[in-house]
Amino acid sequence: MTRALILLLLLLFGRAEAATDTRQLTLHFAYADHRLEPSAREALAAFLLTCDRSGEHELVLQGHTDGDGRAGYNQELGLQRAGAVRAALIELGVPEGLITLRSAGENEPVAANTDPEGMQRNRRVEVVFNRYVLEDLRDLQGLLGNDRVHTYSVSTAAPQWLRTPQGAAVHVPAHAFRDAKGRVVQGTVDVTITEAMALQDILAEGLSTVSGTALIETGGMLKVEASAAGSPVTLDAQASLLVSLPTKERVADMQLFVSRTGTDWQATGRRPLSKLKLELPARPGFRWPVMNYPAYVPDLAGKPRKPLEPWCPIEPTAPRRESYTTRPRWYHFVMRERIRANDEARYTAALEAHALRVAKYEAKLRAYEQDKAAYPERMAAYEQAMDRWNQEVLPARYEEWRTSVLVPAQQQYQARLRVAEQRYADELAVWTDRNRELLDRHAAQMDSLGLDDVALFNTYLFATNTLGWINCDRFMDVPAAQKHDIIVQDADTVRKHVFLVFSDIHSIARMTPTEAGYHQPAIPRNEAVELFAYAVKDGRPYVCRAPMTGKPRGELKMERTTVAGLRKLMADLQVKG
Repeated sequence: MTRALILLLLLLFGRAEAATDTRQLTLHFAYADHRLEPSAREALAAFLLTCDRSGEHELVLQGHTDGDGRAGYNQELGLQRAGAVRAALIELGVPEGLITLRSAGENEPVAANTDPEGMQRNRRVEVVFNRYVLEDLRDLQGLLGNDRVHTYSVSTAAPQWLRTPQGAAVHVPAHAFRDAKGRVVQGTVDVTITEAMALQDILAEGLSTVSGTALIETGGMLKVEASAAGSPVTLDAQASLLVSLPTKERVADMQLFVSRTGTDWQATGRRPLSKLKLELPARPGFRWPVMNYPAYVPDLAGKPRKPLEPWCPIEPTAPRRESYTTRPRWYHFVMRERIRANDEARYTAALEAHALRVAKYEAKLRAYEQDKAAYPERMAAYEQAMDRWNQEVLPARYEEWRTSVLVPAQQQYQARLRVAEQRYADELAVWTDRNRELLDRHAAQMDSLGLDDVALFNTYLFATNTLGWINCDRFMDVPAAQKHDIIVQDADTVRKHVFLVFSDIHSIARMTPTEAGYHQPAIPRNEAVELFAYAVKDGRPYVCRAPMTGKPRGELKMERTTVAGLRKLMADLQVKG
């Protein structure tokens, strides 16, 4: 009961900002270069000495470029420059987990990009040191997520669209607000939009995607508030805001939900307005002609042959007498003389054959000696012939092939390429005219709703006549038998934000505090879900992240972290769906 009362008070009275000690250093870079100069390294080291790095702190590095070059290249170059500063900070002893990298590319110049001096000022990295004093969980919340709260001064005399950095937009009609006495507000109204489109911001704001006990899948959240001269104003009963929430692809069954706190949502039954989809014909693609260039196969006719190295013949071995002597058995006594005569004849024949082999060997040996003596001269002649072959014959044959075969083929391809280019230019002209016609037609449709931006077509577009939290959601169709309650035990009395984050759907259930821990009913049993919690204890942030798929019970095991580390964990905890 105590935890629930504290939570209600925090929701009613808002969130305070953490006390922050901020210091800043600007480091400049050479043209198209991301390397850090020695003087910049010295300045960075001196800057660190001025920073009180006790307690909770982080370093934010934002890279910038001049306006020269492509936007994508400059975005990457800005990130590389910030990365070079990060490497230097790590060498100086700053833990990597306390460093956050960003890149603005060419989008935030501090000087005009019209002269060398101005461009040099824009080639920079802004090093921002923040030291935080965290009193409680409200201080930590203000440091998490993106820059999500935006205030616009709106003239009540004319309608206008208010667009947020994350792509949402709110259309405010003219004379739409009334003060506490019911009078139409004249002049200027301050409209504050808090956007929670990203999972990181939903967690940081402490929101939930639950309607009663039913889990809902969100397509994005906004909170719209208005005030005039410091006093809250309300929306006229006859006026409607148009709220545009960006999406990559529309999902069926979405409807408008509203909430006072952002933790329990009420369905309004209002479906998105008809989709004004701008369907433009696909840009024609250039069709390259087939390039069948002939392959060059060298003509090797007449190529010099390398002389074979002389081979020394092997001298024949003389027959051994014992190899031709038969050992008679006892029963050969009547044939012993015949056996001896036969052995002698065989041995004599072997000697004669050996004499012939010796004569052949001696002839081969003389030939080998002559060949060996002549081999160096033949080898030198071969090498000269190969030099001429490589330097004269082969280049001449390639040049003949190039001029007679390759060049005509290239000329034919260039002719086909000019025909293809002309055909593409004609198709592109037709496509451009057709696009202009469709754009004019859709512009008339937009004007009828007060829409003036093509980007608003890929959105969920709702009309609402209430201020406060606005959510695009749909109910999850989960059978009752597939639901179970999840209980998380927590013996620590430090106040925490505890969530169940679903990996496959865009849903987050903020768990309700109890005396023994936290509780959430009617959770789909088979959905992938993680427990995610954060808190402040002794001025330091703590976090818990643990899988809970299929588990009815869990326990909060909080671990020490940093603001930068917690912010990264939240950014990495992305929903797949």
